[in-house]
Amino acid sequence: MVIIQSAPAQAAAAATPLVTYSIGTARASLPLGMGLTSNETMVRNMEIARANGVGGSQDFKPADDNPSRLYWCRELTNEFVLRDRRTIDQMGCRWYMQPDGAFYAARLP
Repeated sequence: MVIIQSAPAQAAAAATPLVTYSIGTARASLPLGMGLTSNETMVRNMEIARANGVGGSQDFKPADDNPSRLYWCRELTNEFVLRDRRTIDQMGCRWYMQPDGAFYAARLP
């Protein structure tokens, strides 16, 4: 693509310093003193997100840490049994939430 600029526009563009940053294969140049375009903002946000580990998986669990509270636990055989929180925390389990907001644990192989 060829962009033809008038002489004053070329002189102004040449006088404006550029800051270049890149993320993966995306690349953006920012003329100092001007705002970012939406694509440049997205590239910058992607760079910040990657640096901070955004999007990585996170574990969640019920807020109630009462060790005696009972929860459903899906066993390796896909059967559901009641287990207390203490036992679930000691076993290799991952927490899931049902559509109604109730938690259940699933044992990991």
